[in-house]
Amino acid sequence: MCEQFARRQIAYAQQHGIKRVFLAARWSAYADGAAYPPHGKESYFLTAPGFEALSKENSSRLFARALERTVAEYNRIGAEVVVLAQVPQQRYHPKSVYYRIYNPEANGTPEAKRFVQQASVPYEQHLQLQSFSRNVVGALANSGRLKFVSFDSSLCGEGICMIGNESVSYYRDMDHLSPEGVRRIVGDLAPYF
Repeated sequence: MCEQFARRQIAYAQQHGIKRVFLAARWSAYADGAAYPPHGKESYFLTAPGFEALSKENSSRLFARALERTVAEYNRIGAEVVVLAQVPQQRYHPKSVYYRIYNPEANGTPEAKRFVQQASVPYEQHLQLQSFSRNVVGALANSGRLKFVSFDSSLCGEGICMIGNESVSYYRDMDHLSPEGVRRIVGDLAPYF
């Protein structure tokens, strides 16, 4: 099903002369079936003929092969491929974090800021979750077949990828940015528009 959908997208891009294509996903879920343990979600595994057994190894190999083929097809039709990095996946839902600090005494205080920092995902944990997918994408970028846009410099600093500040969340859930979070990454995307 995913392969058929990708073929339709490539055909659409070719028919309409689209010269730049953006690929975005929660790459770690597809690359190695990674589900963040605090999420309580089951792992995801990709399957295809020859890769029927559900395993991290098969899912990883299939992800690498499928992404390489997709990029090659876009390159073949003359489209530049821009892969957007997965944003840091947070450990907690922002509603639960901000619910705990949202009261007139706590909001905006150093205690609120410390609590938000403690609830945010450490940078090393973020990199570990995405290491396989970033290696696959990085190899394709290094070969000149795609451009890679990372949001780490806009969303992470001082060893932590903040879920927000003491007043507002950068996320609408654990792995999708809120409007405030999107404002933080606009500069990373601007060169491509």
